[in-house]
Amino acid sequence: NMSGDFSLQGVEFDGDSKWTYRVLDLVGSNKSRIVDCHAKNFRYPTLDYSVDNLSAIFQFTECSNYKVIDCTFSDIYYRDVAGVVLTNANVSNGEKLGRCVQGAGAIADGKNADFRGNLFYETRTSVAVRHKNTTFRGNVWDAWSDNAIYHLSLSKMKVIGNDFSNSADEAIVTAGQDVTIIGNTFTDVDNKCVAFFGAADNYIISDNHF
Repeated sequence: NMSGDFSLQGVEFDGDSKWTYRVLDLVGSNKSRIVDCHAKNFRYPTLDYSVDNLSAIFQFTECSNYKVIDCTFSDIYYRDVAGVVLTNANVSNGEKLGRCVQGAGAIADGKNADFRGNLFYETRTSVAVRHKNTTFRGNVWDAWSDNAIYHLSLSKMKVIGNDFSNSADEAIVTAGQDVTIIGNTFTDVDNKCVAFFGAADNYIISDNHF
């Protein structure tokens, strides 16, 4: 728990292909930055083993003004410890939805989140956020099995100039309002590139390549 600033830069986290529920849970920070870090090889137990489905490498709980910049996430909950790729076909009831980054806590104005220049390679649910004022710019997603961006009931999200490729699941799932999706590239995304649910309203979708 902290109310001040937090910064993490140039650190590598290697899960050694084992089960890990959380690496960092930052609570109550007013200004946070994770820059140029690499998380890799974090996996779920085998398919017959039930665990909390909302695992996350980095979780921001009730944090405002946080940034994840120039980080790499590879093999993050994409497989189980036996090497089996987790998909919605072989995992029942929406279980094992591990995230690289998760924003948690109450929805409120001022909870700015900024994701820039990151690489997400072979991930389950890459980013799940439920804050207002969220920006994704210049990121690359390659191979995810349950949503690249899961954007819950919030407003003012911008997704600009990102690349999404090689997945059988949706790239962006959103129930938010005031959403801008401009200049992105979607390649070999077999399900919906953008999926809406709930009270989705006021969207600008322009100059994307599908």
